[in-house]
Amino acid sequence: MLHQLIEGKRLKHKPLLVTSRPNFLENKQRHFESTFTVEGYNNREQLKHVKRYAAHKRIDPKPFICMLKEESIIDLCSNPLNLTLLCLLREEDTQLRITRTALYTSIHRIIKQKAAKRLKLIEAGERMDLIEAKVEESLLRPLYQFAFEAHQKNETVVREKDSKKVKNFQRICEVGYLTNEVIISRLQKEVRFQFTHKTFVEFLAAKHIAEMDQEERMNWMQHLRYENCYIEIKGLAIDDDFKVEQNEAVLGFLFGLLEEESAELTEMASLVIKETRFSYEPHPLSRYSSCDASHQLLKLLAELNNVVPPELADVICERRPPLINIHRGCSASCRKGMLKLCNLRFQPPIRLNVDLGLLRDEEVKMSFGQQSIKSKNIECSKIWIGAYDHTELWNNVRGLRIGQADSVQQMHFTDSSIVTQSTSAEGSTDVAMATTTLWSFSRRFRSNGKLTKFGDFAKEINRQREAQFGGNTEKKQIKQIHNPQ
Repeated sequence: MLHQLIEGKRLKHKPLLVTSRPNFLENKQRHFESTFTVEGYNNREQLKHVKRYAAHKRIDPKPFICMLKEESIIDLCSNPLNLTLLCLLREEDTQLRITRTALYTSIHRIIKQKAAKRLKLIEAGERMDLIEAKVEESLLRPLYQFAFEAHQKNETVVREKDSKKVKNFQRICEVGYLTNEVIISRLQKEVRFQFTHKTFVEFLAAKHIAEMDQEERMNWMQHLRYENCYIEIKGLAIDDDFKVEQNEAVLGFLFGLLEEESAELTEMASLVIKETRFSYEPHPLSRYSSCDASHQLLKLLAELNNVVPPELADVICERRPPLINIHRGCSASCRKGMLKLCNLRFQPPIRLNVDLGLLRDEEVKMSFGQQSIKSKNIECSKIWIGAYDHTELWNNVRGLRIGQADSVQQMHFTDSSIVTQSTSAEGSTDVAMATTTLWSFSRRFRSNGKLTKFGDFAKEINRQREAQFGGNTEKKQIKQIHNPQ
């Protein structure tokens, strides 16, 4: 019914509003006139969420508010589901989980323990590890396979006839991952079962794949698509597209679950390196370039709690690319995985270009920039940063040590603080935001004497503004920045 509504076969001239995961309706988006993307919580929304959670539970919100300040989980907190799970975990355990795989594994363990109590599988004096093993064998492994099959079909809702193929399905539903609902139609009632969230399907599917033998697992991975594609032949009923994001969640969970299996991680990573062309030099970084399949390895490395295993590190070093670009549209996982690479011994160092122009979190932006510059194994060649006011510009200059010999070679500022005014024929005033491109070549300027102190840096910025805006008196000037030395 939903697909018929989307395709206009039913109620063709009626407006339709649908919400879904980014890839759930990927092949149907061409039927919509407009699409919108929800990017996730900002800091204010995260604070509101944890306060609302604490109020619902009638507990003190301070532990959850303090949790939001932990740098290791910043990327997890932007997702509402992950943030809720972090709050649940904080109630049970004060130890933070710094990767999504570790978070879901901890929640899964809690669900497993509560299911054992609820289903009365605990016997007097029985050890908890034996109880969990019993739940795992009798209920969860069938659930893993069931979730894997649902993921293969890109489904979260299961019909009753499919559930009958699974032994002890009713007890499996009581574990906590599935809910059931009764659909009443004019013909008959139908019972359906639904996973509580798509991400749980992906995690449970990854658990099933992790339990496969190595040959079967690699066979599954070899049949995945790792490149974006779009096929359309006009005049024929052929239309297909695919985005690699459909595989990312399951692959990420799988990589995290197998963290202790160094040989298997290395074999998986080798396949990903080959299929995504990780070793190739990318196109030059621009404001229009975007994150692509070659970053799949970075996203997988982000799921590791510890350092990259030596065997895997050797393979990455051997098949390293000459250059890596971190785009403005890259996820937190790309940046986190890049920092994992900063700890590997690359000879010579890998060149790195970074665009942080859309990243508004100052702490995250500065931390990533500083760690990239500090690494001896990465040559941070260029960094693009958005400076929204003079204070932020100064903080960026000071925090990244612009103008120092051990800083980045090239810094590109995009300043959106300039407001220009123009008067139309009717006399109304139009206010437009102008963007200025500001360049600082720190090492080059120091070597030729063109830029010897931060004051000269400010003068150079203002000179470029004068050239770009032709003496427009409405523009703002950057104040002189004095040399802290």
